[in-house]
Amino acid sequence: MSGTSSPWRSLIGFAACRVLVPAWVLAGAFFKYLEWDPGLLPRQTVLPLAPRLGIDLDLYLSLIVAAEFVFAAGMIFLWRVAKPAAVAMLAVFCAVLIGEMLSGSRSCGCLGSFSPKPWQMLLADGTLLALVLFGRVRPLPVERDRRWPLLPFLAMSLILSWLAFRRPAAFEPGTIEAWHALIRTHVL
Repeated sequence: MSGTSSPWRSLIGFAACRVLVPAWVLAGAFFKYLEWDPGLLPRQTVLPLAPRLGIDLDLYLSLIVAAEFVFAAGMIFLWRVAKPAAVAMLAVFCAVLIGEMLSGSRSCGCLGSFSPKPWQMLLADGTLLALVLFGRVRPLPVERDRRWPLLPFLAMSLILSWLAFRRPAAFEPGTIEAWHALIRTHVL
């Protein structure tokens, strides 16, 4: 690998592992949290695990959302964890999506009821995974002090995990639909 491509790989690695993938994971976690419907989880691959593990569906959803929050916090604040966490999350997402596609599912539930078709999510997750695998993650100058990123990581992980185990308050009718419309018009 030539020396000129290293800055690009570092930029791609930073953007993918520390910004794009955590934002993607947080978006999915927040949609699952806001809608709070375990029945929207991937029906063929993820949802059947709860009864096999003997876990209540609400607890199962809380655990999934909390795990996504913690992984995203790790990617944002802990540079040494960012790439392995991003690869792990995206590899699991891709495996789930392939399972859903093979079973003929029309939606994966990854973004709650807003979720597109599994092949579309696989395209997004696969592209992100390719960027993560190509990129290099290096510490920011402020992260050379190993203690600095630990405190915000723990704070974000604890606060969002606490939130994941609290059912969202009842939203006004149409709130989730309004969020979906906002995303469709301004993001997609």
